[in-house]
Amino acid sequence: MASLKDLTKSSGGKISDVLNLPPSLIDIDAEFNVREQGPDLTAHVRMLADSILNQGFMRTQPLTIRQVGDRAVIVDGHCRFAAVQLAMNEGAEILTVPCLTDLRTGNEAERTLQLITANAGKPLSPLEQAKVVMRLHSYGWDDKLIAKKIGRSPGYIAGLLTLAGAPQDVHQAVANGHVSATEATKAIREHGDEAGKVIKAATDHARSEGRTRARPRDVAAVSEPRTEPVSVHSLAIAAAQMFADGEADTVGFELAMEALCRKLGMME
Repeated sequence: MASLKDLTKSSGGKISDVLNLPPSLIDIDAEFNVREQGPDLTAHVRMLADSILNQGFMRTQPLTIRQVGDRAVIVDGHCRFAAVQLAMNEGAEILTVPCLTDLRTGNEAERTLQLITANAGKPLSPLEQAKVVMRLHSYGWDDKLIAKKIGRSPGYIAGLLTLAGAPQDVHQAVANGHVSATEATKAIREHGDEAGKVIKAATDHARSEGRTRARPRDVAAVSEPRTEPVSVHSLAIAAAQMFADGEADTVGFELAMEALCRKLGMME
């Protein structure tokens, strides 16, 4: 009976060599890696490490690496390699790790895109996706192109960019699971720079009810509409300006005042 290698050759197929590299030769590019530290990621790495401790590293799930000088840098498989390191720290004897060389010749933008489109392990969280989208923007890609490349709507991309531009305390709240990325994005759009305070207050409100994750009603409970105090004097000036610009006659002046009051909630 012919071996699979012989059958592959005779049928015109190609044999891809898997490199078995010692972990000491493998590096993580901290700037390229978009994984966000948090309880969810910690639990995922813990699960992989337990599997390695019990069954060894799965040879069917090689890391993807690229060569940089005399080192191998991970392109895909950051969580698996973190699990390898954790398992080794706990006594596992891992002499080599299976790796495939990334032979793609694309630029940094294309390689960054692969973080989303070619992810073979734990899917990227919205916050991690936001980092990728922000990076693609820095390479000159617009929302429509990014949306097309990753199979999402431009509106979804816009939401990720909003999340990416949020303060660190908002990022931390999302990474820690205190609030969903969707609710965080809404808070940013509604409260701007005050979003972090609103989310913290919402989390505190949730904890007072025995929960660790803020829900929409928690955010609503601590949110106050951002309205500036409006005086009758400022309304009068605005209406007078309409009158002076010819946008209202004498009767229209009174109607303009009434319309402005209604718009600002000062009249029923």
